Amino acid sequence: MSKKAGSDILSILGRGSSKITKPTHSNASPIANLEVKLSQTPSLGLRVPGCKAGWTVKGSHLVQYVPKQSIFTITPPHKIASFDLDDTLVRTKSGGKFAVNGDDWQFINGKVVPKLHQLWADGYVIVIFTNQGGVVADSTLKSFIKLKARVGNVVDAIYGDAAKSGHLMVFGSPKYPKAKTYKGVKSAEAKHAEMRKPQVGMWTELVKAMRQEGDTGDTELIDMENSYFVGDAAGRKGDFSDSDLKFAKNAGLTFFTPEEFF
Repeated sequence: MSKKAGSDILSILGRGSSKITKPTHSNASPIANLEVKLSQTPSLGLRVPGCKAGWTVKGSHLVQYVPKQSIFTITPPHKIASFDLDDTLVRTKSGGKFAVNGDDWQFINGKVVPKLHQLWADGYVIVIFTNQGGVVADSTLKSFIKLKARVGNVVDAIYGDAAKSGHLMVFGSPKYPKAKTYKGVKSAEAKHAEMRKPQVGMWTELVKAMRQEGDTGDTELIDMENSYFVGDAAGRKGDFSDSDLKFAKNAGLTFFTPEEFF
């Protein structure tokens, strides 16, 4: 990592000096900061070329949410700020390990929303990569309907009306559907394994979606030195795994825990 890139990333965390600055926080409730005026955000650029807008199911191995308008600036390379979902951006209100419905969530702390606002203002593409082992990729099933409702509520809470323009992408790795009653297109188990963190299938899908049709690959698409992933599964004492840490390493991304970043 170059000295400049390291300085930029440190500044995101409020350390060192750089043109990217840590957002300021007031004593007011974070709810007061939820609405973002479109006039204060960067100009929207190109549509995401490789994805349909809204929720898409690919086989049984991937679910993704792509906004109706692009979150990319027109000229690459793009800076990617990517996050795990559960216990990184949000946790359950019920206190359970898994959400019971689309409303069973809360931000992990009051710094999440202002930080994401600042990242968008600083030109970052914001992406969520989440393993969803309790979700089957079938739009008619309760598990998928609940995931869509929960993610939709989170995005609306972050961006308010601006969410309709689309400032955030989501890639989810669902479980392999073993039930004989599953009526969708069933992907191979190997494809499911490829999508699940710490493997980098979801990252590869993002890169494919961002690459312009006809692009020869000569242009640097992603600013890897200033891109990163934030997740709670870091292999620390008490962590359930190190899958987030290894995902970042496998994708070539700088890694932070939620405690370090927010």
